[in-house]
Amino acid sequence: MLRLLLFGTFLLAVCVMDDAFAADRDFGKFPLFFVENRGQIDCEEVAYTLHGADTTLFFTPAGITFSLPQAGATRNTRWIVELSFVGADPQVEPLGK
Repeated sequence: MLRLLLFGTFLLAVCVMDDAFAADRDFGKFPLFFVENRGQIDCEEVAYTLHGADTTLFFTPAGITFSLPQAGATRNTRWIVELSFVGADPQVEPLGK
């Protein structure tokens, strides 16, 4: 099954198995906490992080970086995906509210 996901102005086509949609019924029923970086991440550009069960998102003025588990690999093998805001104002600072 092909599923299309829209992130802002970005469209991502994802091929998934039907049973993967079982998680959809629980989506939004758990709290998400955006944690301000106060030195716990050794990168001054990271303003906020969001930690999931096996996924972490890093928010910077330039975009969002996703740290995702690689299917079928060991726990220490990860995909790093960067979503850059092309043409964005480099002086913008992410703000958590």
